[in-house]
Amino acid sequence: MAVITQRCINRVGGLVDGKLPAFAWPGGYPLYYLDAEDAVLCRECASRANEYSVDTVAGDVYWEGPPMSCGHCGKEIESAYGDPEDDEEDHDNAKV
Repeated sequence: MAVITQRCINRVGGLVDGKLPAFAWPGGYPLYYLDAEDAVLCRECASRANEYSVDTVAGDVYWEGPPMSCGHCGKEIESAYGDPEDDEEDHDNAKV
């Protein structure tokens, strides 16, 4: 049976109602999680580690970048500040 490692729980500030948090506090920044095989996990899947064969080992704020997809359920995880590549495309299109 897989587990959520204590290091992961400590890194994100503890459990909320028995689940890993979806957002960091303070700030409300979106969190993502990784399992022992480096698959990205959403909060729900990371919190259900006992249903999978791989431990949830890490979690952190997703600051910027394109949306990531959960490796288990496919749910999109948005970044706090969006994708900087989108800003460059918008800037390039404004010059045309």
